[in-house]
Amino acid sequence: MTHSKESGFTLIEVMIALIIIAISLTGITVLSSEASQQIIHLKDKTTAYWVAENALTQLLLGEQGFYLQPGEQHGNERIDTTDWVWRANIMPAPQATGVLKIQIEVGKSLHEPALSSINYYVNQN
Repeated sequence: MTHSKESGFTLIEVMIALIIIAISLTGITVLSSEASQQIIHLKDKTTAYWVAENALTQLLLGEQGFYLQPGEQHGNERIDTTDWVWRANIMPAPQATGVLKIQIEVGKSLHEPALSSINYYVNQN
């Protein structure tokens, strides 16, 4: 009697290996999707900060009909293909005579939470 020794994988071994690969690839796909969403969110926050800085400059220079008086002002700006909305709340600074506090919030609409906000203090004199 001669016994031939066959090498190779059984069907069950191949199926288990494929299941392990499928689970691994699913995990990698989920992680890359979450990373992509985080990158988009960080890009939006950075752009919103730029819009806030631009709005502050417009207020300080009195450009485009904006002025540095207590009250609330709104504006918008388009960067790339996204429309951004900003709201500036200008008020006397608490416990500081002759100083205005400028708080600017920026989002994709006035009804959504702000993606960025800045506070700035300026002397009225």
